[in-house]
Amino acid sequence: MATQQDEREKLLYHFFYVLFKRKWMIPSLFILTMVLILFFTYLMTPMWEATTLVLVEPNPKKQMILFPDITSPAAPTSQDRQPLNFIQLLTSRNMAYEVVKKYDLDHLLEEQENNPQTSRDVIKRKLKDFFKLPITALINLGLLNDRPEDYVDMAADELIDHWEDIDVVEETQVISLTVSAPSPKMAENIANFMADSLAKKTVLLSNDEVTRTYDSTSKKLSEIEDSLRNAHEQLRGFREKEKVILLSEEEKAKTNQYIELETKYNFAFNEKNTLQATLGELDRQLKKRNSKTVISTTVATNPAIATLKTSLTELETKMASLLKEKKESHPEVSKVKSEIEIIREQLKNEVEKIVQNEVITADPIYQSLLEQFTITETKLYSIESELEGLSKVIVALNTELLKFPGKEIEYARLTGRVEMYKVLAENLKRKLEELRIVKDANFNEASLKILDRAYVSQLRNPEWPKWLLTIFVGIIMASGISIGYPFFLEYWNGTITRRREIEDLIGVPVIGSLPQSRKFRSWNRSPGGNGAYNYDNDPGTFDILKRIGTNLMLIAGRDNRRVFLITSYSNSEGKTTVAANLSHFFSFVNKDTLFITNPNERTKKPENKDVPNLENAITKGYPMELLKETNGDACYLMYYDVFSLNLSNTETIDNFFSQAKNHFDMVFIDSPSLTDNHLPLFLSPMVDGVILVVDQNTRREQILQSKEKIEAANGRLVGVIYNKYEKPIPDFLSQKLRIEN
Repeated sequence: MATQQDEREKLLYHFFYVLFKRKWMIPSLFILTMVLILFFTYLMTPMWEATTLVLVEPNPKKQMILFPDITSPAAPTSQDRQPLNFIQLLTSRNMAYEVVKKYDLDHLLEEQENNPQTSRDVIKRKLKDFFKLPITALINLGLLNDRPEDYVDMAADELIDHWEDIDVVEETQVISLTVSAPSPKMAENIANFMADSLAKKTVLLSNDEVTRTYDSTSKKLSEIEDSLRNAHEQLRGFREKEKVILLSEEEKAKTNQYIELETKYNFAFNEKNTLQATLGELDRQLKKRNSKTVISTTVATNPAIATLKTSLTELETKMASLLKEKKESHPEVSKVKSEIEIIREQLKNEVEKIVQNEVITADPIYQSLLEQFTITETKLYSIESELEGLSKVIVALNTELLKFPGKEIEYARLTGRVEMYKVLAENLKRKLEELRIVKDANFNEASLKILDRAYVSQLRNPEWPKWLLTIFVGIIMASGISIGYPFFLEYWNGTITRRREIEDLIGVPVIGSLPQSRKFRSWNRSPGGNGAYNYDNDPGTFDILKRIGTNLMLIAGRDNRRVFLITSYSNSEGKTTVAANLSHFFSFVNKDTLFITNPNERTKKPENKDVPNLENAITKGYPMELLKETNGDACYLMYYDVFSLNLSNTETIDNFFSQAKNHFDMVFIDSPSLTDNHLPLFLSPMVDGVILVVDQNTRREQILQSKEKIEAANGRLVGVIYNKYEKPIPDFLSQKLRIEN
């Protein structure tokens, strides 16, 4: 319980200590932060926002015509990615360049930079020039190349920065196209221009696929028509060259079989191309919904699929061979057909299993596309097997036809080829007409409708800056910085805050604290200049020194300790002033006190007095009785010179301290600091005790090092005096909170 109370008291003290210690920093930081926030907010160009709402709807017409085997999915769900794809178009750099070019934003920016009109722009220009001074200097020195500003890129960058609010309205297919501009009219125009430009771009992008398919079909039709013309010319030439030809029944039957199989092969080949295109479209749509989808390769390389395809090819070959001699109703043909259907079903199941293992998703549209992918993939494998079977049978039949008279066979072959190319040409013409309708109608994958065009009133206030919000946020930020920064400084400040910290740190009692507010006297400031000081007119200082003196007397009385060395970690911690004031105090209470110090501004020689030298007193046996003639009061003074002091004979030094203890009640040695000279460490084992002077600028590690050095020299650190102590927390508050100040 006591530990918790101590911890609470420590936290409370530290909190209020920092607040009151930095009481001027906190309001200053608050005001400075608020001024900076308001100033930089003023420098921001006022921006108006305009919003256009665009509805994205799927358009299945083009897909139905291009790929009739692909079923158009149901109405799109909120998971559909089409609006997100359009957002990428809206926020692209090309769109930014189009806006910049349309509204001359680069010229506006250049005019604002080079010829500022408003005070805001003038200040921004001067700040920019100031921060560019190092770059300008490097350019002048020839270390950097002076490149002209690219205002087109700069204007585009500014636009893109203001396009963060272009997004899809939650749970809808609506794009909220929100843009910012330095005027209401410009914001309105840019938002509407971007919506219109998006609609045009989607049509152009969608028609690219239609155009490619149209061109490919047109090219294929041209090839078929060329082949048809060549077939006609060959047939006409053959007729003109040869006489009327009559085929035997056997020749007619074989020729008709050959023509039928070749026509069937060509139709199957075209169907294969259609299925491959359909499969490609399905794969594209699947990847739009899941970019990691790679199914075709996995299915094609599966060993089970390869085995089933081989079996299917063998059955298709057998079927084609049977149909040469038997009708479709024949039991043997029916049996092979059944076997083919079984293999196809197995193939479909195997493809389904592979696809399901590769992809796991809850998207219904994705599942529908996967199902169609499976069916189309199975059809493609069946057609490929059928083509292989037909190819083998055609080769075998062609070998048989070579045994018949050449003229009859050639005539039949040419006639069949003409009929085949006619059918193919008719089919492609029908397909091409459908594609032309799609192309002319500008069908696109998604239909874009502008639900709400942007409009901004000229009387409307700018969306940014919002001054009320800025002031509110500024107050919060300024409060956080003004309070947080002092605590941050204190966290990294290793100095002590109160006497209790010293005792907890090194385990040595603090025998007294000398507040910073008290004007403690140096030796030369005492009245009369003779070292004595009358405390009757300064009771506050007397009470402070009395408490220190009482503690020292208690220490001195234990083992007859009278000789104390007063030192500090470094200079300017007030050790000389502390030693002089202690000497003053003990002489005031009628204690014979010897003050040994190094002469300086604070310890000037008394007027008309000859002050003895410590060197002479040690080496020449200076009589202690004569010291009492150097001062007219109970405080006696002796000087020493650090550089001339002979420390080689420790016995004479010990003898001097013994005599001093016999003739004086208290002896105070004002030594140099521990980091300034070796003298305090040399004398510390010879004196009765060492008193360490610290102040609020002494760091914790310095106090620890001071103790370690003294103990390493076999000295005895008997106490610490906390000098220049400030009491930041008012007494009434420390008493109210029950914390030690």
